Amino acid sequence: MIILIIMENYDPYAKTDTGTTLVAIKYNGGCLLASDCLVTRGTVISDRGHKKVYEISPSERKFGSIKVLGCGNSAHIQMVTRMVFNYLNMHVMELSDN
Repeated sequence: MIILIIMENYDPYAKTDTGTTLVAIKYNGGCLLASDCLVTRGTVISDRGHKKVYEISPSERKFGSIKVLGCGNSAHIQMVTRMVFNYLNMHVMELSDN
C-alpha cells in the first residue's frame, strides 16, 4: 500500500519553529520536574544530552531540594543559576547559627 500525502503551500525554506519542553507537576508528595535534553543551533541538534534541570539548594538537608528548569540560551542559564546558588550560599553562611 502506498500512501501519498500532498502538502499544499509547502515551503522548504520557511522558518522552522524551535522550542523546548519543560514540565512541572505538583502532587501530594512533592513536585515532579521533567525536560527534554536536546540543544539546537538553528535547525541542527548540537547536543543530545544537555541537562536542563539545575540544583540550586545550598543544603538539601536543611532547605530541601531547590531546582530550576532552564530554557533559552544555555550560557545565560548556567551563569544565572550559579549566581543564585552563590547568593543562597552567602545567606546560609550569614544566617547560620554557630
